[in-house]
Amino acid sequence: MGALCAWLASPAKATVMVATFNGTLLDSYSQDFAGDFGRPGSLLGKDFTLTVIYDTTLGMVRSPSPYDNRVGGSYHANVGPIVSAKLTINNISQMFDVTVYSYVAAAEGEFSTFASQAGPLTPQFGDNFAAFSHVGTSPNNLTTPYTLEEPCEYCGNFWLHDATGARTSQGAFYVTGANVAPLAVPEPSTWALLILGFGGVGATLRRQRTVVA
Repeated sequence: MGALCAWLASPAKATVMVATFNGTLLDSYSQDFAGDFGRPGSLLGKDFTLTVIYDTTLGMVRSPSPYDNRVGGSYHANVGPIVSAKLTINNISQMFDVTVYSYVAAAEGEFSTFASQAGPLTPQFGDNFAAFSHVGTSPNNLTTPYTLEEPCEYCGNFWLHDATGARTSQGAFYVTGANVAPLAVPEPSTWALLILGFGGVGATLRRQRTVVA
């Protein structure tokens, strides 16, 4: 924890970025079954914000690929590039567990993030999100700031599960704004995201050391 506090207190590193996606949820697929974001029911037309913090020094490069990318997580026996991911709908936020698998990629005209989490009854996929911006002039690397210039319909989705593996909510993204920027001096809410995210990273590393031992 001391090392984490020192890392947080140091100036923001260019390798640590924040990707923020804003927009609305599309069609009848977007549903809250269990009150993840308030009253159960349709999420059609609801505004969303997806905030993803990633570190390009984590994970590994997927090869061969024309994209600047990082992939990782316990599925790959390493620590994934996505440190934390938070989805906010109706002013209610849910955190994704990104320790099993996460992926970020950038290519000219495209930026994407993806993460999935294994659940007890869903060995391949549990909590999951994906977000994309396939238009505009995004750079060909993960550490250059980027702002979406045009809306992007059906550019991502999400689903959440409970402890039994039952799906509790899901949605399709109409992305109307996306911004990628270096991590600034942390706001209190960002401190919380980082602490939760690096707590998951630490747990993953401890599990790996136990297996090796």
